[in-house]
Amino acid sequence: MSVNDNINSTTDMNAGINENEKSEDKEESFVEKMDDIFKFSLASFSAISLCLLYDTPHNKDYRHSFIDSLVSHLSLSSGVGNTMKALSDDDISQESDIFIQNIISDKCIKENPLNLVKDLVHWCVTSSGGKYDSRSRFLLRHMTWQLHVKFEDLEDVEETLIKMLRERTEKEKTENDSVRAKKARNRKIKRFALVGIAAAGGGALIGLTGGLAAPLVAAGAGAIIGGTSAAVLGSVAGIAVITSLFGAGGAGLAGYKMKRRVGGIDQFFFSPLTSSDQLSLTITISGWLSGDNESNFFDVWSHINQSREQYSLVWESEHLMRLGNAFEYILEGIMSYAATEALKYTALAGLIAAIAWPATLVSAAGVIDNPWSVCLQRSVQAGRQLAEVLLAREHGQRPVTLIGYSLGARVIYFCLEEMAKRKKHSGIIEDVYLLGAAVSGKVEDWKKFSSVVAGHITNGYCRTDWLLRFLYRTSSRHTEIAGLQPIAWENRRMINIDLSSIIEGHLDYAKNMDAVLAAVGVRTRKNNEAKSSISLPNMAATATVDVPVSSKSCDDIGALGEAKVDEKEETKINATLECESNADENTSQECSDTPAQKV
Repeated sequence: MSVNDNINSTTDMNAGINENEKSEDKEESFVEKMDDIFKFSLASFSAISLCLLYDTPHNKDYRHSFIDSLVSHLSLSSGVGNTMKALSDDDISQESDIFIQNIISDKCIKENPLNLVKDLVHWCVTSSGGKYDSRSRFLLRHMTWQLHVKFEDLEDVEETLIKMLRERTEKEKTENDSVRAKKARNRKIKRFALVGIAAAGGGALIGLTGGLAAPLVAAGAGAIIGGTSAAVLGSVAGIAVITSLFGAGGAGLAGYKMKRRVGGIDQFFFSPLTSSDQLSLTITISGWLSGDNESNFFDVWSHINQSREQYSLVWESEHLMRLGNAFEYILEGIMSYAATEALKYTALAGLIAAIAWPATLVSAAGVIDNPWSVCLQRSVQAGRQLAEVLLAREHGQRPVTLIGYSLGARVIYFCLEEMAKRKKHSGIIEDVYLLGAAVSGKVEDWKKFSSVVAGHITNGYCRTDWLLRFLYRTSSRHTEIAGLQPIAWENRRMINIDLSSIIEGHLDYAKNMDAVLAAVGVRTRKNNEAKSSISLPNMAATATVDVPVSSKSCDDIGALGEAKVDEKEETKINATLECESNADENTSQECSDTPAQKV
């Protein structure tokens, strides 16, 4: 092969690469094609939503960083960025209605609003190098709800992005392998060509050009340099995003192994409930086990469908089995139906004192007190271990939702408490659901979670749960128990749901889990066929959500239904969980989204 042939070949290949680069440079994102009014409205809507959701000083850096990145993405001026920061800091008072109207009235949005959702999700993930902050996702949930986009559509967009990134990364890996092989082959050709040129007196060419012609010797040498650089750069970027999202090991939570024991914990690992790599994930935590096998870690959650990637935390099964057996012994072997009914009503009225407990129950207390006290302590250690896992980003840079009942809720509580003490704890947890939580119900103990949880903190409680009250009968520290009453915290994150009409006692959390999950707004597979994502059975229709009167509006609960004032608690608003299947209803009453989707 002659030197001229090599030069021509290289020139042709470089021309093709340059043409491709030009075509890629010309490609615009969806928002870049929109006019300035649309861009300004989108930026303003985002800034006002940031102020609504994350108005605390702790989140100021996040708000401003989000605004800077969005303004750059929209190609807006720095002056606009300063205005948006003022909006996000609440220095400028402005309603979002006019901006929402400008967005949804745009022709392109009317035709397909998902184009905007795709652009925003792609920007959120890739602009941060593969860090999908839980605050950003909750913000997107809020914004898409306002734009009449279903939560399931947002999930579809996220899933599509993951597939695209993985396909691109695999393609880039394959191309890089091919390029490396070709480069090695061309090095050999180059050596032989240079030897031939020197032998024919062609060495003068290299001498005269100062070696500039040397890379052009051998087919595609110059193209290999440029092409490899571009391919490696693209591959590094794609791999970096995937690695950041799913963790350096790639195995995520399923491959996690406890490196060192925390406290007295002997068993702690994650088992998949649904196997799929997604941009968000859910972890469920059981509070006790019925029977003598670990399948109860999974059976109780068999219908949960909160996200498309879900895990169950397997922890201290031996102790949880003992506790479950003690529960069954107390309820089935000792207490009669009449006694349990009497206990329900006295617990509801708050009349139970130490002297009021039935003698048969008190005499059998030794059966349950020991496993309960052991599991109480183990749940604290498990919570701290879970915090270590999440802070270490073993799951990657993705938002996590935590759901647990009884001592599983206690694990979540102490996980949040531990995270609140540590640096860089924000942006990990999206939502938490604590059901029948065996933890303090004092407001001061919950306020510290505001910087940890980006979305909602749902407390599901039962006023007639006499067993939980009995277990705390000797405790003077906790006169207020979260699993027995609402948390009187006036914050948009806090949602209290009275489950007394759905369950009758503590063991019913596991037995009636599907109804409980539906009542608190967690999606289950049984509800997928319904048009509403929180279609509830009749028994859940009377569950109430307590929201402080000082909240900005009843809509802060989400699409939960009508608000009514409770006669017994004048300081609360009770929202009945009644969903209508008509998707064309007013936005504030739409049932196409879960309660956690809207602020």
